[in-house]
Formats: sequence, C-alpha cells, structure tokens
Amino acid sequence: MNSVPHLLDVFVTVGVVWTLGPLHWISLGYVFDALVFPDNYNAAMITSCVVGYAAVGVFSLMQGAIKRASLRYEQQQRSGLNVTGI
Repeated sequence: MNSVPHLLDVFVTVGVVWTLGPLHWISLGYVFDALVFPDNYNAAMITSCVVGYAAVGVFSLMQGAIKRASLRYEQQQRSGLNVTGI
C-alpha cells in the first residue's frame, strides 16, 4: 500500500463502483424485460447485453482522455494557474 489516499481509493472502488455494476444490470434488465420486450425474453437479454457492453466500451475509451485532463488539472493546481479553461 502506497498511502492513505490509495487505501481510500480501494474502499471507494469496492464500496461504490463494484455495486454500480450489479445495479446497472438489474435495472437495465428490468427495463428491457418488463417495458421494452415484455413478450420476448431473448430480445430483452440480447439488447441488455449490447447496451451494457457498449456503455462499458464507451467508458473504457474515455479513460485516457479523463486521465489526461486530470493530470493537466493537477499540474495547473501545483503551478498555481487558473484552471477554468479545462
């Protein structure tokens, strides 16, 4: 373990992020099962998977840009520059 912030990051990841996955699948599954495709379980399942994995793909692709923006923000904070242009 590197530091207290690392430990807090682990707690947030386990406590918040890992719970979002099951909640996403449960709510998305319900929407497609009960509202969009009430009579076609296979279509609901396939659509739920496609939408879910598309969301995972989008967020995975966004990680690089978010990390670069975060690093820029931290560098500007350390140098005392105005950060409103991010």
